[in-house]
Amino acid sequence: MLFNADKVSYDDSEGNVYAEGHVELISNSQGVTLKADEAVLDKASQTIKLSGNVKIVKDGFEPIPMLTPPDFALELRIVSIFEPIDSIFA
Repeated sequence: MLFNADKVSYDDSEGNVYAEGHVELISNSQGVTLKADEAVLDKASQTIKLSGNVKIVKDGFEPIPMLTPPDFALELRIVSIFEPIDSIFA
């Protein structure tokens, strides 16, 4: 899994990663990219919460254009689309 953002911070006490600006989570093995304005990667619950301009891209195409309000959020449990979340923290 590749992880890109304009700003990334890590909270040692919680073990979470906070990302802001042009956030992209890319799984080349699955051909899936998740895009958003912000993301929180929660190591304890193995979830990723994306918010703001959320887009799901599969093999370079956005299969379902998502017209989302600014407060829309998508929360995913890391089980099959992406590798274990520990790979992000390595």
